[in-house]
Amino acid sequence: MSKVKFAPRGNKKPIPDRRDYVKGFSSPIPYVVRNETGDWDTDYMIYQPQRFNFDSNSCWDISGNNIVEDQMDFLLRRGSFPDETVKWFRDNGYINSEDCFQLSWRFVYAISGVYENGNSQKEFWRIISKYGILPQKDFDFTNEQSMKFNTQKEMCREIGNKSLITKEMYDKAYESLKYIDIKYEWIFPPYKQPDDVALKAALLQAPVQIGVPACPNTWNNTFVGSCSRKSSDHAVELLRVNPDGTKLIYDQYRPQEKTLAKDYPILLTTLGIISPIIKTSDIPNIKPFVQGSFARIWKAVVDWFRYNINY
Repeated sequence: MSKVKFAPRGNKKPIPDRRDYVKGFSSPIPYVVRNETGDWDTDYMIYQPQRFNFDSNSCWDISGNNIVEDQMDFLLRRGSFPDETVKWFRDNGYINSEDCFQLSWRFVYAISGVYENGNSQKEFWRIISKYGILPQKDFDFTNEQSMKFNTQKEMCREIGNKSLITKEMYDKAYESLKYIDIKYEWIFPPYKQPDDVALKAALLQAPVQIGVPACPNTWNNTFVGSCSRKSSDHAVELLRVNPDGTKLIYDQYRPQEKTLAKDYPILLTTLGIISPIIKTSDIPNIKPFVQGSFARIWKAVVDWFRYNINY
């Protein structure tokens, strides 16, 4: 098993903001069961590294981008998008030749203006909810491009060169918000270790973006044992909570699928939800989500929060 020679430090502790939504308390976002398995480990993920010639410290961005792509693919395959929406995304280059959504993480990175110093994972959701999403092919960055730079700073400044975003890119990304609604919330307040029941309930709705420590000598293994650090260094996509309490994640470092130990610290939990915008005339042609008994799971979680968490 390979071991990293560097320590991920791209996910910054968020600045407290009372306007942030917390699920079950201050959030108006409805709870809808969409993936009844709670398992987002699928075969249509497209690996996007965050390390090129140098590390971009873009975990806060790429992990969120992965979650958006996976939700969009899921919604496309289950027939949750109106035909007009699918046509627009296909015509504008969002869906690749393998019939998967492929989005530009660089677009968000450049708008953020943070370059090589990393950012808070919630900023990804704030930016796309304001500016929309752009196809990767419109604004990409490759390892080949990175090889011309001699320092991390130079490379990251080029990735984040906002002047390279054209008006056409801004306009296309903003137009995407006519077809999808983007909302986000904390599952638990920052630096509150989540309960597995809460994570499982959230995964019935969407993959979860988690902020975790990443010890440099153990992180890049298939199984990652508990880390002594207590800082949310790195952001990744949580795909599944296993029956034994271990967690399957999707990472921007190889191996991209890793299993975190049952007691691994999870310090940030963001739920970003992508929903189709549906007109009344579309309703007969859209496959509905069935709540069933799963809707009661979240009520139980909320009740647990209220009696056990001191905000």
